[in-house]
This record gives sequence, C-alpha cells and structure tokens, in this order.
Amino acid sequence: MKKENRKKKTSSAAITAKRATKRKRVKRAPAKRPPALNVALKQRRISEVMSLLPLTIGKDQSLAQAHAIMREHKIRHLPVLDGGAVFGIVSERDLHLVETFRDVDPTQVTVEEAASRDPFMVRYDATVGEVARRMADKKLGAALVVDDDERVIGVFTTIDALRAILS
Repeated sequence: MKKENRKKKTSSAAITAKRATKRKRVKRAPAKRPPALNVALKQRRISEVMSLLPLTIGKDQSLAQAHAIMREHKIRHLPVLDGGAVFGIVSERDLHLVETFRDVDPTQVTVEEAASRDPFMVRYDATVGEVARRMADKKLGAALVVDDDERVIGVFTTIDALRAILS
C-alpha cells in the first residue's frame, strides 16, 4: 500500500496565531516636538493665531443665509449676534442637524433655532495653551475671541490651532 501524502488540516486560530508571530508590528512612539517649541506655542496669545474680524450672522437670519455665508467664505462656524451682542455660535453641523428634522424649510427657520446659546468665549489675551486645553476637554471646535466689552473680534478654531502648530 502506498502512503498517501496528506496535508494536516490546520484550524483558523492556528493560522491566525502563526501569521501574528510572523508579522510583528513595531509600535512607534509619536514624534514629539522639541520642548522649547511646544512651550513657545502654548504661551502665544490667542489674538496672534485667531481668525481676525470674523463674519457674523444675526439670530433672525435664515438657515439658508447661514449656509450661503459658510459656503462662500469656506468656514464652518459663525458667531450669532443679537443687536451686536453675542447670542451664540452656529456650526455647519448644527445647520445640518436642524435641517434633518421633518418639515424644516431652511429659508423659513432662523439661525436662533440652530445656534448653541452658551458659546465658549475667551479674552484676546488668553494663551493658546489654556484655550486649546479647554477646547479639548470640552470637545469644542471653536472659541469666540472677545474684547474687554465682550464684542467678538475673532474666532479660534481647530484649523487655526493646526496652522499655529505648522507655523
């Protein structure tokens, strides 16, 4: 009788374990900035890296108008004003969320209904480090930068933070 050459059947768990031992992935530590650069960035004033003279919108304007401003100027956050005073902030995401509700007409619904009413505001002399830390803790995409009279003079967004890191 001839011996038949049979291959051993291997379980899928054994195959996976074998592959895992062959391909050892080396985890690399993330690249770190030199400490001096990191400290220098954290100590810069927010007024140095914010977007100056932001576009704003009145709380009585329509969602369609807010969308048009955002598209035209390629921005994602708009401070919402009520008679010149800060009322809130509206993001592109806020607009899309409200528009998903049944029977919402973007030309009839006002920005007031989509805006976040308690916006994160910081003074112009705050440091990038403290603002970035608070934004990260609260998972915010933007901070309104205000003067001593709480008038909006700028907006600091995550994009501004990335640009500051790259500069």
